[in-house]
Amino acid sequence: MTLFELRKVVIETCAGLTALHGAGLVHRDIKPANLWLRLPLAGGERFDPSKHRDPGRATPLATVIIDFGMVRAAKVAAEVGGRFVAGTPGYIAPEQVLDPVELDGRADVYALAGTIYNVTTGRTFFDDISDPRERIVAHMRNDPMEDEARFRAYPTALVKLLRAATAKDWRDRPSPAELAREFAAIV
Repeated sequence: MTLFELRKVVIETCAGLTALHGAGLVHRDIKPANLWLRLPLAGGERFDPSKHRDPGRATPLATVIIDFGMVRAAKVAAEVGGRFVAGTPGYIAPEQVLDPVELDGRADVYALAGTIYNVTTGRTFFDDISDPRERIVAHMRNDPMEDEARFRAYPTALVKLLRAATAKDWRDRPSPAELAREFAAIV
């Protein structure tokens, strides 16, 4: 996707995450496959990229967060949560591994940054590591933004925003509302 196409997706995803987090829940598995893009088509009409990707001719897509199988309360007792680690290796926030008992919604912001990266480049964070466990460990040890060559096509302000959204300490990340506001201002 282009950044222009992604603008509305990010804004609507952040709105959904804000509502989810406001209810005291964390999704824990934000990734492209869990963001459903709805395009209202007339009965029997099939998707035509030349028509339906043209913002001047097509109804805008609506983004819906799906797959709530890993959603849980932001804070759970260790004996109830069992310290179960949940997430997808290319998107999982470090704290989902380090402290899965108490999570802030900004774990989802980290995963959304990975989603933005994936849908604009076709790559995922640490995709050069084939072992899923090692990929998860890489999120705790390495900076997903360290290979600057991968981000050359991005505006400088977007690289700065993605760096903030993937900060190791969740307290240094923007909230979903802040991410949406800054992304919209950049794109």
